[in-house]
Amino acid sequence: SKVILVYTGELQWVPPAIYKSSCRIDVKFFPFDTQECEMRFASWTYNAREVTFTHYPEEQDTEYEINKLLAQQAISSTTD
Repeated sequence: SKVILVYTGELQWVPPAIYKSSCRIDVKFFPFDTQECEMRFASWTYNAREVTFTHYPEEQDTEYEINKLLAQQAISSTTD
């Protein structure tokens, strides 16, 4: 896959991948419920000072279509 050089000197590498996850769903307060699903990403070859993971929501793709008026997505990021 290609690496993009940004005018700031930053290099961006976006490896092609499809990630699948499943979570327990609690619908006790449906349709006003909130679901939380955690996915962890890490590098096997670089430490946290050497690599940055960034989420780009405008590039998000999903195989499931959800009513967009009801759906909200919160993305958080932490580094150990």
